[in-house]
Amino acid sequence: MKFLAKILIVLILISSCKKTNQPNLSVAGNWELREVIGGFDGDIKYAAGNGNIIQFSPDMTFKMIYPTPPDPTGKYQIINVFPGTNKYLLHLDFDSASYADITDSLKIEGNLLTLSTPPRCCDIPYATVYAKLP
Repeated sequence: MKFLAKILIVLILISSCKKTNQPNLSVAGNWELREVIGGFDGDIKYAAGNGNIIQFSPDMTFKMIYPTPPDPTGKYQIINVFPGTNKYLLHLDFDSASYADITDSLKIEGNLLTLSTPPRCCDIPYATVYAKLP
């Protein structure tokens, strides 16, 4: 009987806990590339209207739009690394096997979205900065 009571208490405690890994950060909308940092080409700034856009939909899907196709699509997820902090990861899960999934650190300041990863190799940029489009 005591064993059943303990199981019941544990189940009640588990069911009453709030899920704390749900971030309150939203990336929904259109974001245009403004800067690439690192890699062989070094830091590159892009003017507004360059056509390199990421569209994030509220249904957790994304589309990358480039001046020339293809325009890859997929699903995204925002992960709060340490609940209660402002440390987030953005995971992009592409629909096509031609693209490898991406998980980058995510930071939004004002109308700028920065995706970054630790430098891996000399030809891979370690940060990209996007501006929110109206």
